[in-house]
Amino acid sequence: MSGQLFRTMTGGNEYADSFITSEWLYHSLKGRRNFDYTSVISGYLKSIEQLLYKIVMLNVDNGCKITMSTISDIVYEVNKKGIITYRFGRYTYIDLTSEQLQYIDSSIGSFEFFLRNNPSIFIEPTVSEHIADMVCCFRKECRNGYFHTHNLKNWEVVEKTRANAIYLYFVLLGACIIPKDKVKELGISTIDEFDELCKKIRAFIGYNTDFSFE
Repeated sequence: MSGQLFRTMTGGNEYADSFITSEWLYHSLKGRRNFDYTSVISGYLKSIEQLLYKIVMLNVDNGCKITMSTISDIVYEVNKKGIITYRFGRYTYIDLTSEQLQYIDSSIGSFEFFLRNNPSIFIEPTVSEHIADMVCCFRKECRNGYFHTHNLKNWEVVEKTRANAIYLYFVLLGACIIPKDKVKELGISTIDEFDELCKKIRAFIGYNTDFSFE
């Protein structure tokens, strides 16, 4: 992953909040039995979905196309306004512009196709299909019945999901072109908060290494 982009995983965006929450649950429940671990993997899935949404937003007005929502009211409005649409296979696409954001399909499946059909957003365009396939597999494995009828009791599934989520973070952030003027939108903190806390503790009047509890 180029530069310090990995710091966005614990930055100020919603996907970072979801990732951190799942990390907290992961470390809290690891080694504990008789729990449903679905909440852990759902956070990792949600985090990746939110990261994909951010990547889509970084490419608004960048010559990309995205699947259009199938909601009947939206379809009617698009047709009424005469907005240009494109048909690829079973899906209808529109240009990803700031004026047409309200018409896009914002599901993780749509984001998968966005990666697949817009290779120009990658540093190496030929990887688009491969990365889209990874997102597809990750999505299907995470939703494998655990969100509906079954509880997740197998900790190995949690470990696999976590490893794949972290891997996807590195692949997506490392492979996608992030314009320099939009890096700030990744919410990367330029401050080491732990280091700042340590400095404040040391600067505290009367600071010493002995603590007294009454």
